[in-house]
Amino acid sequence: METTLNATHKKVITNEDYSLVLDKMGVDYTSDHLFLAVGQPSISGMLVVYASVIRNQIADFLVEVVPVLTANNISFRIVKDRQTAKQVLSGIYGVDNIGKIMTIYIPVGENESGILQELIGISKNYKGPAVPGCLPLGGLLYISNSVNGNGTDVITRANRQGFLNHTYLITGTLKKHIKGDVLTALYLKKFYIPAKCVIKEGVHYMWSDDAGRDITDRLLWQQKIHQDLAERVNTPKILEVFETADSTWLTMEFIKGKTLTEFINTLYSGRTWLQLDINERKKLLVLLLKVIEAIEILHSEGYLHRDITPENFLVTKTEKLYMIDLELAYHEKLMYPLPAFGLGTPGYMSPEQQQNKIPTVKEDIYSLGALMIVFFTNLPPYKFELKTPGLAEIQLHYFIGDYMISGLLEACFFEEPMERPSLDTIKQIIRKFKGQTDPAITGIDEVALVPERSAITAFIDTALQGMIYSFCGRNKCIAISALPEMAYLFYLTGANYTANQMHQYISSFLLEHIENHKNFQPNKSPGLVNGLAGNALALHYGMLTGLFSITAENLTRLTYCFYSLSDGLFLRSGIAGQALAACLIFNNDPTAYLKDRIMSYLNVLVTAQLRDGSWSGDTGITDQQLFGLTDGMPGIIMALIQCDRVLPGNEAKYAIEKGLLWLKRNFNQRLMINEVAFTALTFLHAYEHLKIKEYKEIAEKMLWKCPAYAVSANYNLETGMAGIGLVYTEAARITQHQEWKRRACWIYRLFENTAINVEDKKISWHTSSTDPDDLSLLTGISGIIYFLLQFKTLFNE
Repeated sequence: METTLNATHKKVITNEDYSLVLDKMGVDYTSDHLFLAVGQPSISGMLVVYASVIRNQIADFLVEVVPVLTANNISFRIVKDRQTAKQVLSGIYGVDNIGKIMTIYIPVGENESGILQELIGISKNYKGPAVPGCLPLGGLLYISNSVNGNGTDVITRANRQGFLNHTYLITGTLKKHIKGDVLTALYLKKFYIPAKCVIKEGVHYMWSDDAGRDITDRLLWQQKIHQDLAERVNTPKILEVFETADSTWLTMEFIKGKTLTEFINTLYSGRTWLQLDINERKKLLVLLLKVIEAIEILHSEGYLHRDITPENFLVTKTEKLYMIDLELAYHEKLMYPLPAFGLGTPGYMSPEQQQNKIPTVKEDIYSLGALMIVFFTNLPPYKFELKTPGLAEIQLHYFIGDYMISGLLEACFFEEPMERPSLDTIKQIIRKFKGQTDPAITGIDEVALVPERSAITAFIDTALQGMIYSFCGRNKCIAISALPEMAYLFYLTGANYTANQMHQYISSFLLEHIENHKNFQPNKSPGLVNGLAGNALALHYGMLTGLFSITAENLTRLTYCFYSLSDGLFLRSGIAGQALAACLIFNNDPTAYLKDRIMSYLNVLVTAQLRDGSWSGDTGITDQQLFGLTDGMPGIIMALIQCDRVLPGNEAKYAIEKGLLWLKRNFNQRLMINEVAFTALTFLHAYEHLKIKEYKEIAEKMLWKCPAYAVSANYNLETGMAGIGLVYTEAARITQHQEWKRRACWIYRLFENTAINVEDKKISWHTSSTDPDDLSLLTGISGIIYFLLQFKTLFNE
């Protein structure tokens, strides 16, 4: 029997499927997408116990534990395979689920003490992380410290203070994480002058890999790398590695400086490479050559970096470059560690690195190419279509203006590693480029900036097709949650624009959303975003476009959506959002009920306005926070403008004027570009509605303070480029000033040259993250498409 189970275990390691262990034992189970369940798991009358095991020991653990559980008729569930175990242990399914590899349901009053002691005895031979929010029973067993057995409380460490290892006086926390904090401290070793240092913590077994290595192995490896390179590469000096009961600690000297991300972003200041002057460009090129030379030295010592990102370099005040966080490095000659430690950073990893192949120097070439994109565009590499030959060069050339550089960058991403350029070739090309007296062209080609109307239409069509693809073929859960905001998109742009195909695809999902009674429950937020007001837009959009019938039930639901008053005031989830949704529907369906609700919302907003003209909304909110669109005054004022258009009256006009006066008085240079833009948009809409010329002058004065050709990695509507593009589009429409149209054209081209192919003739974007599946209006793809649809109106024939 033992031989058979050992054979099964070996098969599990290969197939990563723990059902094979249960099958071999003849244990019946049911399966869902994460777990295998044996018996009838229930928390009622049960002692709920969690077993935590690192993934390369799970199969052995099951071989010992399952017979004990089945012999006592105890229900349990286990992760279904090794990949799921990896995701659970790494926190992908939430911090509160870390370590919950097996959940055991022991009936209270049936020798639970004896069973626990036997399980604890077995588990003492294994390793596993602590389970957040749970109390240790012994070995690797934990019990929830909550009444219902869910264990949703997360372990939190109090702010660290006092001495660590009798040598380090903790002074602050740089980063808190369930797997280990990063601290600052004073190094107080005897006979040494106190010096500031950084302490990196690795909580035991919170990280492990298939080779059975844990965080201690990684920190010891980082120590060795730093010691090997100390005389040749600028790295923080490692002081020591030591262990305490629960953690391993690596201490190193503190380097005062900025990450490359911060340095590059500060130098660009929202501009493009084409707008930088010669000295600014050369400063970046000098720094890039320092990076290349540091990697060159690293390679000469036999090491491959494997995580070349702007966050892993520090630049001091004197522009001295330091390499930090080298724990993923691999020694090519020694072939150590094998397998190499973990993966790198999304967007910077080569395909072969993602496949866990044996590292080669060409992995670093790929990562260096990704880093060079940041140097030349101030955008992360995942913004670009790097998988399509030829397209990456075209996209990058738009931002850089030099085919030698854009061609070099594209070559770094060739699928065949051996076709990528050598490090020496890269260095020579960058040196040549730096040596040019006038590298690339200067300024934006404004003739090429303005697109043809037919090209805009075709581009929008491919974007809509990409949204259909994401909506229907990739992640239904995300798509369904974005439905109300997508309906809002079509409401704002006119339902007739979208193709019949879009309606056909959306109709079944929209109907499913509307028929789900949970979306209309009393405990649902009454606001616009993820609330009843947003659901009302989705429901009315469906009836307006004939996606489903106008029935008494649907009309009752529509009425119910506006029954409750929100506790807040702002656009996202407060009264302003309810008012805006009600006004949009009222424009198409002017019922007495909606008129009454709009009056109620208007009265609340007018009454809540403070004497100085502001709305505080929440206690403790700062004046600067009041300049945001969804959670600030611009959103409230724009909702009031909509109310006054529907139901004109002096009260709304007076509140609008008071609010605008507050914005004017408190406007300052510290505001973010999106806050400036949406404040300007508020004045523009007020000018359009009230015909007060001063508001137009104030708005344009604000817009002139914004970069003419802005660039940001944040593409969303709420705080990013889509929102800024929308403001410029509205400014061009309202003022007829060509400058705002040019700026809107730039942002259109920005999206055109960072579109990602998700399928044939279907495009998408990475908005403010690496997730192309975010379809929501404020933070996702719908917001970009909303800008594009509005932008197209500037070219109406």
